[in-house]
Amino acid sequence: MHILVWGEVREVYPYLNAPCNGYPMSTLLKGAFATNLKAMELATGTCHDLLLGNDHGLDAAKAVVEALLDGVEMQQVEKARLRTV
Repeated sequence: MHILVWGEVREVYPYLNAPCNGYPMSTLLKGAFATNLKAMELATGTCHDLLLGNDHGLDAAKAVVEALLDGVEMQQVEKARLRTV
């Protein structure tokens, strides 16, 4: 997984006001996934169901980060291509 630092995102998406400046998004997501998984192992009933919903939200956040990375990479490739033309 590419390590995305909030500064990279702000280059492309300056309207994002990142509270975690300097922390790799991959590290933050891994921690959130691990914490949620452990809590799901211990929880039952409604609490487990809520944590399962949180797990789906984490999957969505991961997809957004991956889409942002794809966009950043595409822009970098395009800039490099234009420099060689």
